[in-house]
Amino acid sequence: MLVLTRKENQSVVIDGGQITLTILRIRGNQISLGIQAPKEVSVLRAELNCLGPAPVALEAGQETAGAASVLPGSTFSENLLPSL
Repeated sequence: MLVLTRKENQSVVIDGGQITLTILRIRGNQISLGIQAPKEVSVLRAELNCLGPAPVALEAGQETAGAASVLPGSTFSENLLPSL
């Protein structure tokens, strides 16, 4: 792992400029990170990346062993992530 020190408004360039990470704001122990990347590059928070793909919608009455359930009127991530 490469570890770099950056200040507000400083950037890190990846893959010859295809991806740019910019420190937008630092407040206490949190940073706001801006990410510029091509549309074909998937950018996810680590805790969302480990969830895998969202489940496929099933027809009424169908069940699949081990399928995640989604509450009506909500999204897949709302059911898995703790409320804030």
